[in-house]
Amino acid sequence: MLRLSPDVIAVGLSPAGLVMSRINRLTRREKRHQALQFPCSLTLAEALEQLGQQLAQAEWQAAAGLRLVLSNHWLRFAVVPWSEQLASPAERQALAQGLIEELYAEKASRFVIRISECGYGRPGLAAALPQAELQQLQALAQQHGLALQSLRPLLMEAFAQQPHNLRGNDGALACLEPGKLTLLLQQNGCWQQVLSRSLALQQPGALAPLLTQMFAQLEQLPAQVLLACHGVDSRLDSVAGVPVQMLAPAPNWPAPVLQMAGS
Repeated sequence: MLRLSPDVIAVGLSPAGLVMSRINRLTRREKRHQALQFPCSLTLAEALEQLGQQLAQAEWQAAAGLRLVLSNHWLRFAVVPWSEQLASPAERQALAQGLIEELYAEKASRFVIRISECGYGRPGLAAALPQAELQQLQALAQQHGLALQSLRPLLMEAFAQQPHNLRGNDGALACLEPGKLTLLLQQNGCWQQVLSRSLALQQPGALAPLLTQMFAQLEQLPAQVLLACHGVDSRLDSVAGVPVQMLAPAPNWPAPVLQMAGS
């Protein structure tokens, strides 16, 4: 009788590198850990090739599943407003496609778009991933005998990891990773707006001014900012008079050699 492996491989993948963990899903014990820093910033297709090379190594073989968290660098986001006239899944999907095209001036047909719904009558959050790279990932998982158990943007990973007492509070979640800042605004328990900006690692103090610029694009200032740092060492107490609460850092995220100071 064939015995299924209890192991899953959890991966954080970014242009800067990858972090892999082999975890026994029954005991939740980490059996192996590896971090790989890329010599230069990679495209998603290139990073997936690097992941494939690692999965071919003996220590990563014979696992049951793959769980992947992808950098926000490679995704497009849009808040999908609620409409009674556009409530079916097909209508919501068409609306999300139109928003992606409008916001990013790119054909929606290039992307696979998934909507994280917040419940009936509430806005959802659409994430768009290039279709060719998703197919590359699916082929990669199949090649190594892995079920693709989950695929999640870093933004949603950070949202899910918020302390329970902070979820649903009015404010903004700032998801910071090397070279990218993504801001998700929430009011009255609903997603309202999402913004994403690139920032230079070589510029000390770039975070606070960039947040201030992004605030200027909001209809109103958030009551607070929850700052989630991934692979970046950054500290802020407040910005533009808005208090900043630091969330627990994510240890398993690729970090380049250069680190950015937040203040």
